[in-house]
Amino acid sequence: MKTRALSFLAVLGVLVLALSWSGIPVNSQMRAADSAEGADGAKKSGYLIDVTSLAESSALANANGLDKEVADVASVLSRSVSGNAVLVGEYYLSHSAIVDNLAYRISSERVPSKLKKKRLYRLDIPALVKDSDGDPAVFDALVKQAVESITSGREKGILDVFELDAFARVNPSMGAAAAKSLREAVESGSLIVITSGTNADFERIVATDPILRKRFTKVDVEADRETLEDPFVGSKISPDLSEAIAKRSPNEIVSVILQADDVRSGSLRDLLGRHGIEIRSEAANMGVLELNLPLSLAQTIAADRSARHLSLDHEMVSFGHIEDTTGYSA
Repeated sequence: MKTRALSFLAVLGVLVLALSWSGIPVNSQMRAADSAEGADGAKKSGYLIDVTSLAESSALANANGLDKEVADVASVLSRSVSGNAVLVGEYYLSHSAIVDNLAYRISSERVPSKLKKKRLYRLDIPALVKDSDGDPAVFDALVKQAVESITSGREKGILDVFELDAFARVNPSMGAAAAKSLREAVESGSLIVITSGTNADFERIVATDPILRKRFTKVDVEADRETLEDPFVGSKISPDLSEAIAKRSPNEIVSVILQADDVRSGSLRDLLGRHGIEIRSEAANMGVLELNLPLSLAQTIAADRSARHLSLDHEMVSFGHIEDTTGYSA
């Protein structure tokens, strides 16, 4: 990841959300130039991750214990008007689990009839960060392209947007132009969204906005912290990094991207310092650290409460091949 891109996006306050938590195989990630036709017949941006397809291929962690929350979200998404869900509660622990389990239910058609043919997507934020290369116009254009590729299909797609603040009118987390694209798609009813926030976020962004108030519904999440933490350590590690852990020496050092709730938290910094892990670059407002990490410590870092997702640095990865900086070939 280029430091210049990180610096720019930190100023914008971009939240890295979309490889959050469920890892995606490198060879399944396409750039915009390699866009492919989605299941709904429309061309899909290379900056989208089809979570439904991952569920169909059993590439996601299928967690238990969230049946009520998943059912509540599915019910909200089936609504004609207020069919966008805002998860409120311990969302940083349960958001990806709810989304992943929903993807499994959609893939097996165990959802209300309105959702049975839907596709559920995430924005590939690390790819957007890398390819925008610090240019705000490019970043905004790529986000807009991704949103429009979902709304252009025969069926409205569902987009997983980790943070409700991406829709804010003032200082949105992904920038004003990206927020405008997201808001317009939701306001027109052409996009269905799952997002997360606190009660304060909901009051500030949704309850006070006459349009969003009609479009979003709050879903209270009361997931048990102890139940959630351990089962999702594995799902926080991307498949390509998991493969490297399984095949290579545990002492091998690789460059990874850590997405966390608070990259400046004392517990996380203590953990990194205790193990002598080098921080190559950071963008605190984005929740991103670039680390030089021994493979043996990947699960230890992923187990930290604030960690969302750990993946190999995209700059080292091309067409499923991990380049010479790690010494590892897939």
